[in-house]
Amino acid sequence: MSMEQRDKIAVLLPLYHGDNAEFVKIAIDSIKSQTYRNFIILLGVDGPVGEELQKLLYEYEKDKDYIKIFYFEKNRGLAAVLNDLIRYA
Repeated sequence: MSMEQRDKIAVLLPLYHGDNAEFVKIAIDSIKSQTYRNFIILLGVDGPVGEELQKLLYEYEKDKDYIKIFYFEKNRGLAAVLNDLIRYA
């Protein structure tokens, strides 16, 4: 494992239908603006989400250097999504 991989951190962010797209954008942009750059943001979308949040996620899908999005077909709950994101990390 290279030094870069070992020092890389994963930020886990579960999302679901009740999340406000504006707040999600603020959170993600805040993480991306940090001075430490060796990270990846893992977004776990727990079931279907609203149109506004889906549009925002579509924009972030283009940022493959810092963001990976996992879509789960149905809502399974916070613990299940976090466990899946941890397994990927």
